[in-house]
This record gives sequence, structure tokens and C-alpha cells, in this order.
Amino acid sequence: MQGAGSLNGMTLDCPKLIRFHELTQDEVFITEAAAKAGLTFENTSSTEDLVILRYFGPEMNPQAPAVGDYKQA
Repeated sequence: MQGAGSLNGMTLDCPKLIRFHELTQDEVFITEAAAKAGLTFENTSSTEDLVILRYFGPEMNPQAPAVGDYKQA
């Protein structure tokens, strides 16, 4: 993640420098029900984009290769 913003009003922030024992607001778990209900992302930074990484559970795309499959090929 990069930048600052909000997700359905919840603060998202990924600082450029994180020291040991500092807490950040850059990880969010979204349930299937919440995702189906709809999400609203807002970029609150005036200088950089809000960049988000999305990870889905294995049942979301059964045709997707498993982690480590590339080593067996």
C-alpha cells in the first residue's frame, strides 16, 4: 500500500518510514459480505496516489496456481 485515504470512512495510511514497535493503519481485512455490500475508497492525499494491494482467498479463483507451483514447472 502507498499513500493516505479512507475505506468506507476508516482511515488508511501507509507512512514512508516505519520504526520498530510503531503501529500503522495500512492493513485491512474485508469480509465477503462487506465486499458484496460495496466499498468506497477515497484518496485524501493532495500529493500522491492511494495504491492498494488486493489478496483473495483460494476459493475465489480455483484455476489460479497455488503458491510455489512455479518451482515445480
